[in-house]
Amino acid sequence: MAKNDTINDSAPKSSVAKSTTKNDTARSRKGTVEAGDGTVTVRLVKGLRGTKSIHRLSVKALGLGKLNSTRVLKDSPQVRGLINTVHYLVRVEE
Repeated sequence: MAKNDTINDSAPKSSVAKSTTKNDTARSRKGTVEAGDGTVTVRLVKGLRGTKSIHRLSVKALGLGKLNSTRVLKDSPQVRGLINTVHYLVRVEE
């Protein structure tokens, strides 16, 4: 064998990809449960009179206007944060 000839004993390298999937269920607070298909259905179950103005704005940001109005929203950290802010005014339905 020549000086530059080497024996290739290396086995084929397997590329193992780590799957870093996040858990589909988010932390729930006061009974808020998110749907697993990437959407959340939110219903306004309590009136806004006597609530803080920032909470009224959060309900408006969720797209809820009147009592018992329902919206289907994309499940995202921003939406979950709004829901957790007004958890006592809304109900998350599956």
